[in-house]
Amino acid sequence: MLKNCWRKLLLSLVGATLTCLLVLVVDQQKRQLVQMAQTDLSGLIGAASSVQGGGDPSAKDAQTFSAYFSQLTRERKDVEQVGAPSAGASGASKPPIEDITAKDVFIAVKTTKKFHRSRMDLLMDTWISRNKEQTFIFTDGEDEELQKKTDNVISTNCSAAHSRQALSCKMAVEYDTFIESNMKWFCHVDDDNYVNVKTLIKLLSRYSHTNDIYIGKPSLDRPIQATERISESKMVSERPGEMFFLARKN
Repeated sequence: MLKNCWRKLLLSLVGATLTCLLVLVVDQQKRQLVQMAQTDLSGLIGAASSVQGGGDPSAKDAQTFSAYFSQLTRERKDVEQVGAPSAGASGASKPPIEDITAKDVFIAVKTTKKFHRSRMDLLMDTWISRNKEQTFIFTDGEDEELQKKTDNVISTNCSAAHSRQALSCKMAVEYDTFIESNMKWFCHVDDDNYVNVKTLIKLLSRYSHTNDIYIGKPSLDRPIQATERISESKMVSERPGEMFFLARKN
């Protein structure tokens, strides 16, 4: 009889303890839900206030991107006008300053061996296939398959690293080869660019190759300082972008 009483008492205590724990857990969950709801509400109110006050960073970013794309649109329109007839008094198109052909343009394509299949094969099947004679491929590794497609593959013996020294090495080989070609214009492009040679000729015909002319944009918004010094003076130069053009001037 006594054992049964103790057993019932123990079961009652265990049941009461479990019930209390369950109540505490449910209460804690409710508190967390309330706090989350309050936080979300505060965030919505803060976002609405920021929009009204103009302090939302995302809104500023949107304005920045909008201005950027507006600038790109204006630049694209300028390019689209290249070679287009300009209405004069008689409505005739404006003649070019200099008559040039594709044979006057030296196109240097800078690449690296690891991109021969993924990039150069695509270029060889598209715009380079129509402009093989004036397009020269500068790379850092031998490739028999690429050489079968064009005779203008030049191994620079430069490092495959994407460092300032390696890129400068390739650029030097490009420019030396251009000087030996006696062509009027030097055109540098990376292996991820598509070149419309017909439109390019129209653009270059608006300038004289005998002048000091650089067409393009630097890839940096500031000059770079060379790590080596010539005598006691510092050499500061611009790093060219992925596509630019230089007049021979001679």
